[in-house]
Amino acid sequence: MPVSNDRYLEVKDVSFQFGTLVAVKNVSFTLSRGEIAGIMGSDGAGKSTLLKMMANLYRPSHGEILIGGVNGMKARRNLKNLIGYMPQRFGLYSDLTVEENLDFFLDVFGIENPERNRRKEYYLHFAQLTPFTGRLARELSGGIGP
Repeated sequence: MPVSNDRYLEVKDVSFQFGTLVAVKNVSFTLSRGEIAGIMGSDGAGKSTLLKMMANLYRPSHGEILIGGVNGMKARRNLKNLIGYMPQRFGLYSDLTVEENLDFFLDVFGIENPERNRRKEYYLHFAQLTPFTGRLARELSGGIGP
């Protein structure tokens, strides 16, 4: 199915419950390709839960999310390159350097050389962390820029 420029991401009447707690209720919106939007709300309003549903980490209790016209939960593998989720507090080990963290996760996923070196270089460049390979993760800024 071709991707429509006017409806790249469609969130249709999406709800999510943790047991009896309704975390997200009847959310709907559409984003076009290249459009940037923010999600605002008070603590516990369901912002992270909504983002996790959009990244296919949680399955909506109700409604559906379409990415490029495709239901994310039905085609998870095909959509990995289209959407992701990176929270402010992510899973780096604060007492390891940037490079040691990368090495750890490359080990976890069984990535060996020469692919290991290629991926490490790619990820450092992509995240603009090449100058900080020796810096402890706890010393990294959560903001933009060096």
